[in-house]
Amino acid sequence: MCSLAFCPQTETNAGLARRHERVITPHCQRPELQRGGGDFQAKTPSSEEARQRQLYRVNQKLERDDLRRQVVELVDQHARMKQAQANEKARFKASRPPAYYLWKSFALRQREERQLMAAVNTQATYIDALSSIARKRLRSDQESSSVRSKINGPDVEEMAIFDSCIRELHANYERADEVLWSCSIDELGTDGAEVQPYSLYETGCSLWNVSDRYCAAKIRFKRYEGVTDPENTFAATFIDKIALGSGEVVEVRQRLVSCRFFEERRIVVTWKFISETQGV
Repeated sequence: MCSLAFCPQTETNAGLARRHERVITPHCQRPELQRGGGDFQAKTPSSEEARQRQLYRVNQKLERDDLRRQVVELVDQHARMKQAQANEKARFKASRPPAYYLWKSFALRQREERQLMAAVNTQATYIDALSSIARKRLRSDQESSSVRSKINGPDVEEMAIFDSCIRELHANYERADEVLWSCSIDELGTDGAEVQPYSLYETGCSLWNVSDRYCAAKIRFKRYEGVTDPENTFAATFIDKIALGSGEVVEVRQRLVSCRFFEERRIVVTWKFISETQGV
């Protein structure tokens, strides 16, 4: 569509025609600008955004390339520094005199010895603490058994039986060598040997105390206190429950007497069990 422009009436028709032609001719020659004027104005911002996006992508690519270059340079620099340190360490080791390695070996042995001594001292302290606890518990058990025995009171018949057993055990001790020789005990072999980190005296005392505590835990335990050597003589009565073949459970009264004898290179223990029950 062409636009019309009105000129003043003073102009001639030829001038009007020329004026009209001059005004409308440019618009008629480019109708797409007239029709699509709105589109042209809308396309301009889109082109600017596209240019900015392209510029942003270019900048991002440049930054990535720069970072990659820096990474390569840093890795190469780290490798050179590491190699330089290794070379320096090798040169330092090569320059050491032989006396240095001798001193180092001696220092390492001393450190190991100190660590071993510290471990031994720790174990010794631990063993001493356990021994103290065991001694206290044993004293407590012995005091408890003594109190129970005093409460029950002495029994003349039991005292006579125990005195007779003690005399018999002392007589058996005098015949210990004769009994061992008659059995040819020195000619018998051994199934094996077990070495304990304790002396013969300590081992014998431990076994003696264990047997004492084992009996003290029995039913109706009563210890006989009228012995001349209480450290090496044990006499007590207690109850054991035994199941018969028929399934019946009966109470068996036990008397245990044991005597301990210390010699220069051995410890001899003699003992005797007396069992009594009813209804069997």
